[in-house]
Amino acid sequence: MQTKQLQESITNNVIKLMSEHGTNWTMPWLVDNGMPTNATNGNEYHGINIMLLAMQNMGTSEWATYKQWHLKDAQVKKGAHGTHIIFYKPLAVKDKATGKDTTIPLMRNYTVFNADQVDGYEPQTTKEKPCLVKKIKTVETFINNTNATIVHSGKAFYRPGDDTVNIPDPDLFKDTESSTAQENYYSTLLHELVHWTGNKDRLNRKILNQFSSKDYAKEELVAELGATFLCISLGITKQPRIDHAQYLNSWLAVLKNDTNAIFRASAMAGRASDYLHGLQEPPPQS
Repeated sequence: MQTKQLQESITNNVIKLMSEHGTNWTMPWLVDNGMPTNATNGNEYHGINIMLLAMQNMGTSEWATYKQWHLKDAQVKKGAHGTHIIFYKPLAVKDKATGKDTTIPLMRNYTVFNADQVDGYEPQTTKEKPCLVKKIKTVETFINNTNATIVHSGKAFYRPGDDTVNIPDPDLFKDTESSTAQENYYSTLLHELVHWTGNKDRLNRKILNQFSSKDYAKEELVAELGATFLCISLGITKQPRIDHAQYLNSWLAVLKNDTNAIFRASAMAGRASDYLHGLQEPPPQS
């Protein structure tokens, strides 16, 4: 199967998974203080909320609304600034064009505060875990051949200012419901490498966007689809994973379920994947 046909097939498989598995994406690495969780019930936050909370650089991973802290006999400190998160709830509606019943995500905003921002509560502690990531030599060679500057910084992001790909240390990655720690590590790194291809000196995509904006969401679709293509072409996984679909769904909701955005992103993701493959050293002549 030719590269373009393979990418189209992968995209169609991803769309099928997206229709089946919602937005319940879980961040596959541990932040310094653990996964962002709700202090009242211990549930982990999902989707975009993970990034919104992890980016705050707070001293603990525990969060709750003002009312929830009050119910735990804790008081939000005067002057503390909360963090906005998004809650998605399926809403049953009738499609005006077809008359059929369908569901759309109902989006609501909430403000939460970190345990560091309240008085009267003792944050929970986290335990160290062994590294679960086993390096794959062929994938390491592929990444090294891009000559991208990769920095282990505790978070995953591409910074255009100094043209660096930032990635948490391998020992912070964990097994999730649908993926191994190894798959999560490489798919995250490849996701950021796809962002790296969007630099003005490479494929020149619009990558300097405000977090949670529509343009930011579009670039996230490109990066995640690109990572999906690369994971399969490099043999990290044999087929699109559920977590790819869940992550894509969480950003598609920002685009008000513009399903055509997936196909536009797929074309750009294909170009990014091809660009990274084009940086590889040709095989020696026999």
